[in-house]
Amino acid sequence: MVLDLNMIIIKNKLEKVYDLDQNYRQETGKLISSDQLSREEYEKLYDSKFKKIDDQNIKVVCDILDKHGFIGKEKIGYKASYAQYLVIQHAPHEIKLKYQSAIEEAVNNGKLSKADYAHFVDRVLVEEGKKQIYGTQYKFDEETGKYELEPIESIANINEIRKEMGLPSYEEDASVVNRR
Repeated sequence: MVLDLNMIIIKNKLEKVYDLDQNYRQETGKLISSDQLSREEYEKLYDSKFKKIDDQNIKVVCDILDKHGFIGKEKIGYKASYAQYLVIQHAPHEIKLKYQSAIEEAVNNGKLSKADYAHFVDRVLVEEGKKQIYGTQYKFDEETGKYELEPIESIANINEIRKEMGLPSYEEDASVVNRR
């Protein structure tokens, strides 16, 4: 993979963005799963520290998307390319809507997987109070201590729909989600 100087700079920026985006999410996820950090404590941490990281990442990614569109892994590598998706996926709703066509185009051009697109679409729908299509979004039920599927359009043929998008069956996914 031969990169021009501009792509090397973008690659380095996006790899840093990826690390910043994922590191605190993974660490706090482990702490929440092991009951060392409550959801309320996480929300306070997010508001005081992590939101700043997300806001900085959003600015970097939006600048790149505005200038270059979604850049595929063939130009900047998987990690840097995937960082673009992750940041938009974690961004406020209006940012998701602004870049939804860029995400769709990336899927259509093979730069992003159908499974990633399914997660993106479902998250947007759930944020709008609508039923999700692919069954990728869960909410935590404090009473049961388990994650439950957000409302879904059609549970009857969910596994067929998920398979078309490269997702595991609903049963497999729910099992993994509730092991967190």
